[in-house]
Order: sequence, then C-alpha cells, then structure tokens
Amino acid sequence: TVFRIYKGVKTFDFSYENNVLATGGMDRALRLWNPYMPGKPTAMIRQAHNSPIAKLIICTVEGRIYTIATDKSVKVWHIKDHACLVAIPAKGHRIKGDLQAAYYNPLSRILAISTDQLAFLYQKGRPAIRDSVLSHRDPVQRILFNSSFKQVVTGCEGSVVKVWDIETGHLVFEFSNVHETEAISDMSFDWSERRLITSGRDGTLRVWNFNNGHCRRIYKKANKKEISSITYMSINRSNHVVAVGWDRRINIFPDVIDDLHFIHYPINYMPDDLHHGHQEDILVVEFCPPSFLATASFDGEIIIWNMISYHIFSRLSPSKTTSEGFNPLEGDAAVTHLVYLSSRAGKRASASLIANGPRGLIHFWCVHAGNVMARFSASRSNSVTAMARTQDDSVLFTADKQGYIVLWDVKTYCMQKPATVAPREIAKWRGHVEPITSVEYAKR
Repeated sequence: TVFRIYKGVKTFDFSYENNVLATGGMDRALRLWNPYMPGKPTAMIRQAHNSPIAKLIICTVEGRIYTIATDKSVKVWHIKDHACLVAIPAKGHRIKGDLQAAYYNPLSRILAISTDQLAFLYQKGRPAIRDSVLSHRDPVQRILFNSSFKQVVTGCEGSVVKVWDIETGHLVFEFSNVHETEAISDMSFDWSERRLITSGRDGTLRVWNFNNGHCRRIYKKANKKEISSITYMSINRSNHVVAVGWDRRINIFPDVIDDLHFIHYPINYMPDDLHHGHQEDILVVEFCPPSFLATASFDGEIIIWNMISYHIFSRLSPSKTTSEGFNPLEGDAAVTHLVYLSSRAGKRASASLIANGPRGLIHFWCVHAGNVMARFSASRSNSVTAMARTQDDSVLFTADKQGYIVLWDVKTYCMQKPATVAPREIAKWRGHVEPITSVEYAKR
C-alpha cells in the first residue's frame, strides 16, 4: 500500500484498535487515514501547527493524538472529533534545543520530550474515567467462565449480559433488557455450557443462547418475589434448574431439552420444604454432587437436602452468640455464599462444605456429621463477599468488601480432623478498589 502525500511525511503512528493511521509533515497538516484506503485521508486538519510537524503519538486508551512541531509547540487532538483539546506554545514549557524524540506514558500521563535535555510535561486535572476501567455501567452481579468457548460472561444490575474473550479481554457480544427493567441477580450455565440461565429480581428465570442473545425459555414460579441464587443440578440423567430467594422456598424446574413449550413452571414443593424448611429468606443454593443440595438463609441456617428422597438430610445450625456488636437483624448471621468440595463427597469424616458466615467468618462444615470443623477470619473486616475453588479443590479463593483477593491452601485442610488455625495463605492482593461481588476460577 502506498500513501501519496504532498511534501512527504516526517512522522506517523498507527492505532490498531481505532484502525487509524496518522501522519504529519512539512505542510503542517495532520492527516488521518484508513490503512486500507490510501487514496484519500478520512480527515485532515490543515494548519495544525505553524511549523512542520516533527513528532506524532497516538494514545489509544485516551482517544487522543499528541503532535509536536519543529518550533516545539505541543497540541493534543481528539481522535474522533478532530478538535484541539490542548495547545501549548513553545514559550509555555521553555524547552530548548533540537527535537530528537518524544514519548507519552498513559499510566503516569506524562509526555517526555528529548532535545539536548530531557523534559517531562505532566497533565494536570482530574484523571480520566479510563483510569478506573468499567466493564459495565451498572454494578456487576455475577461472573462466569465458559471453559468450552474460553469466554467470560458477566451480568449487571442494568440487566445487561456481556461476553468477553479471556485471552484478549475484548468484548465479543452483549445483549440488554435480559429481565426487561429488573436487575440480574444470578447466572449459571447448563451441563453443556452452551446455554446461559439468568435470574432476576422480577422472580423469573430465562434461558439464553448467549452467543446471539436469543431467549429460548422462561421459567416462572407461583409468585414474583426476588430470586437471589440459582444452580444447575444433574441427578441420574435428569437435569433441573433450582432457584431460591425471598419466597423461602426451593423452586425446582425440570430442564427437558425436547420440551418445546416456551414458558415452564416448577414442580410441586417438597413436603419437607413446606413444613420444615427455612424460616428466613434463602440467600444461596449450591448443588453438592452426586445427590445433595445445600441452601443457606438470612438467619445463618444451612440445610442439606437429599434430592433422591426429597427429604432433609441434615441441618447445619450456627452456634448462638451474644458477642458485642453482633446483630442478626443487620445480616451478621447471614450466609451468602457456599462452596462444595466435590472431591470429598465420599469422605464422611471430612469437611466438604464451606460457608462465608455467620459473622463473616469462613466455616468448614462436615455435611455427614453436621458440625463445624474449622472457622477463621479471611478478611480484616470479616466481610467475605465471594468465594470460589479450583477444580481439584486444592485452593480456595476469597474476596471481600475492600477489594482484596486471598488464596488459601485447603488441599488437606480438615480432611481427617478439625483445625484450630486458618489454612496456609498462598497469596493476597488487592484486585479492586470497590467491594468484589463475584469470583470465578478459570483454568487456561
């Protein structure tokens, strides 16, 4: 490809993300080109400077073009609007000598100019919004990793689902109005990872082809109370979607692929659920293969259900506490996240269920014995907001309200006997400056 420019080119830069080639030269004009259309520039700013343009830099993350002329005047241009945002005359910075090189660092927002001396021009003012990367306009409620397609799926309170390429970080696809005007509360994949299931505050569940945004099915329960958590359950070649929430009931929807009906309803409530179930709002549900289901409520009670007989297998009730500052009405007893260590399913003496409460402490429960085998603080503020595990159950991930992520070695923790100390801490870092709402493990 050949670009023919009057009086030639002294400097140029290319932005792959914006598909823009910028050139500057002796005629003092700034030209923007589509690299596949060399015949004519897509935009041209005549008399961009009063002297030839010597250096040119495109900052993709800011969407700006920095130009420096031979008289050492500096200008900043908007890459799309082509407007001049900043103009600094040579007298403004007093840089002397012949211009040799220039470099812009978008992280520190510094323009370095080299003559017979090295000068730094700092940008003043409030940092741009790009310094705090936003994937959604509204708070993210759930994140999932699809191992089949190597994609990350996120859902937010604005009822928007986005699909991301985990290798490049680029947005692949998005669709909105998932639950119309209501927020997304939770998400899950089916057994094949080809369908996405979302739950909303409108009390419904929807099944999506997340690669094209097509709604394939709607699950409706008897009431419209908010759904707080969902899980996908496969038992004896029978697949179900389980939803819990503010109605304090376990809603089970059969997932039959060949059923062509668009709207589906749950099966009858389990007798034990009606007469001996939770007395407070159910906040989380976790499938414990091969045949258990764990639910936890606002009052801290965890119930293990046998999904073969549809009866309660055991109750994991927290010890009563009267410690200062403990207030169950403010959620101090609540359990909002559960993690099941499936590799310990057949080990009756081992702790296989992990809860993030009460009191914000991590609890290791033995499902068969119904007792706590260990409890420890995983956060300075005792505010663990999300948990995840590796596929081999060797590492536990915890995240808190302060944005910290901690990795714990739980490979042999509480395997045979109770523990009085916390497991070994592998790593800790601050991943966000705001509370973390969801954590997912992605194996590359």
